[in-house]
Amino acid sequence: MFYLYCIVLILTGCGLGYYGLKKFNIAMALSFVIPALMALGMIGLLGSTSILITLFLGAMIFIFAKPFSYITAYFYSAFILAMFVILIFGQFIEELPEIIKIVLRFVILVPPIVFIFMFRRHVKAIIIGISSGFSIGLGLAGIITPQIFLAGISFQSLDTMMTALFVPFIMMFAAMIGGVLFQYLYIAKQNPELIKVTKIAK
Repeated sequence: MFYLYCIVLILTGCGLGYYGLKKFNIAMALSFVIPALMALGMIGLLGSTSILITLFLGAMIFIFAKPFSYITAYFYSAFILAMFVILIFGQFIEELPEIIKIVLRFVILVPPIVFIFMFRRHVKAIIIGISSGFSIGLGLAGIITPQIFLAGISFQSLDTMMTALFVPFIMMFAAMIGGVLFQYLYIAKQNPELIKVTKIAK
């Protein structure tokens, strides 16, 4: 069942990447609902209550897709920065001076706001690209990570945990970048009517 969840995630990501800009509100809702349900299923928390809550939140995202697109853009940006900070400083982050920790929190929380403001005209294309890539990357990471365990790498220490998580993270990051590029290099060219969402207004 675990690998079925991973396959559903990958197929969802492919569908979001291809149809997301055409049906943005629906895509926004599905980009949350399906990965959330699959993730809950992977960790054994998929039940009637969690399904109803997830569907309710998905309905809210569908209705208020525009404001949620900015929230999602901020979340993804902060998530990517946080993962880089963890991978770079994770092994000794608790030993860092408090001032350095404050700077790292600033690096994670503030730049995404600037990024969203600068690229606000591109938010839809970026969100669909990142969401589709995230879903594909999460599915692939779900398939690869158990193989890392089988290879004998354990999470008994922070050092080995960072090593084990490096490959899945890079895979997810590459998938998200690929998702954004797909929107600009393929979707925008195949569907000229959608180019307005990927072009900065003059």
